[in-house]
Amino acid sequence: MVKKFAISLSAATLIGLSTAASALPVASNGSNNNLASAQSVNAFFDLSANAQIENSTLIPHVEITNTGGDNTFDYFWFSVSANGTDAVFDVDCGSQTAGSPNTGCSDQDDPFDPFLDLLTPGGASLDFDDDDFTGDPGSENNNLDSLLRTTLDSGDYVIRVSDWPGQEIPDGATYVLNVSIGNLPSTVPAPGVVLLFGLGLLALGANRSQTR
Repeated sequence: MVKKFAISLSAATLIGLSTAASALPVASNGSNNNLASAQSVNAFFDLSANAQIENSTLIPHVEITNTGGDNTFDYFWFSVSANGTDAVFDVDCGSQTAGSPNTGCSDQDDPFDPFLDLLTPGGASLDFDDDDFTGDPGSENNNLDSLLRTTLDSGDYVIRVSDWPGQEIPDGATYVLNVSIGNLPSTVPAPGVVLLFGLGLLALGANRSQTR
């Protein structure tokens, strides 16, 4: 009876942890339209697998979605814990045209040319990017989606999404912003780590029950 209970408990733990390893996208809250109201995404970095994010199971990342622009800017706030940290900001599913859907995105006519600005909390510009010509998986053939790579020191930062050239995001425009920051603790473990941990619990429960 003890052995059966121990294995059942460990299996339930494994199932729960495996479910937790699949993180949901973070939605833009709709009120992050200026620097003072930047939306914090610090609590949502994880190592969940995502085909549109490079090294997604190795580098902490967060996927942010905006399902409809409202003629405003979008500001997102995050922290970096160590100097010399690699950071990647990747807009997917932004510029779309009818009949030519982005990989993993809905097919719609979206007259939106994303533009990224990396800012200090005070609003000073540190870096920016308009168009990506590297063939990123989530970007359409016209390469209008943005991809910004940089190295950051410890501190707080803000990434702003706008429409080129520095205009408000058009009403109804949609996008996905993937932010990858090295040296950050992730809130969700990688699937492989979860599996190993769960199997360890199973073995431990079985071993303890046999010694009683």
